[in-house]
Amino acid sequence: MNTVFQVITLAWSLQGGQYFGNAINDAGVFSTNDNYFIQTEFEFQVPFSWEKGGRNMVFIGTETESQFAPHPGRLQFSPWQDAFTFNAGVRVIGIELGYQHQCIHPVVVQDRPETSKYFSGFDKIYAKVSGSF
Repeated sequence: MNTVFQVITLAWSLQGGQYFGNAINDAGVFSTNDNYFIQTEFEFQVPFSWEKGGRNMVFIGTETESQFAPHPGRLQFSPWQDAFTFNAGVRVIGIELGYQHQCIHPVVVQDRPETSKYFSGFDKIYAKVSGSF
């Protein structure tokens, strides 16, 4: 039974930073506006074989990015918009076949009238080839 827990993996990452510049969509809506962000990502990986270090696997994962806008004149930040991603697929010998759904939602804060007006969602099916030297 211990072998199963040695090969099933929960991969994760955490990052944060700042967007620079103002990205504007076709409707003239700011989508980043020099905001700060925190991004978390989790992926559950199950290999095809029970050997430790198996590279061919099924995966399912999620990612969340929250953007924060600085308050004018105050040392305070307000949530501005959130992006959510769900993905699933298989990885076999450097080829990844997967499905991904991503949606972006504005966050409305009571004491800050300026909010993101950027709202979107999309689905994609993809093939990705990767490798290393």
